[in-house]
Amino acid sequence: RFGRAGKIIPALNGFVPKPNTPFQWEPICEERELKRRLKWLSKNLARIPNVEVRVMSARIAHEQALFSSGDRSAARVIEAMTRHRDDLDAALRETGVDIAFHTRRARPYAEVLPWEIVDAGLGREFMEKEHTRAQIARSTAPCPSVDTCTRCGVCPTTWLAAAPAGLVQLKGVAAGA
Repeated sequence: RFGRAGKIIPALNGFVPKPNTPFQWEPICEERELKRRLKWLSKNLARIPNVEVRVMSARIAHEQALFSSGDRSAARVIEAMTRHRDDLDAALRETGVDIAFHTRRARPYAEVLPWEIVDAGLGREFMEKEHTRAQIARSTAPCPSVDTCTRCGVCPTTWLAAAPAGLVQLKGVAAGA
């Protein structure tokens, strides 16, 4: 005789496009639609025995989208939230920031993105190519094991050679450790 099989606990979250990813040009799903989709998935998964579903709210996903893809005006919203006891709606009213401008529109490639002042190592051309490939559901093969980076530019062989010695603190793992 066997005991309980255990539990499966899936966590459902809305997709939040983030900077320095191929999806940085994409909008987040409209909040009401995202809530509907999460509810549908949660309801149907919960019918399965031993499944306990955890869901992040659509509202929190939209807040993440604002703060991860917003420009300097998002800083004004954060500052206003401190005066309004973390009330995002009150902060948006005070600052006049349009959350939809930052979260619900597709950004054209020609637009200069607020986070492009930070060099994450991935070139814009590479990101645009990856975004285009994602639109047609084409994945990129993993990087080959080569001495020099040939694809995205973030391989250690690309930037470690030119990095100051004090900055590089990578240590090899001893065999059998």
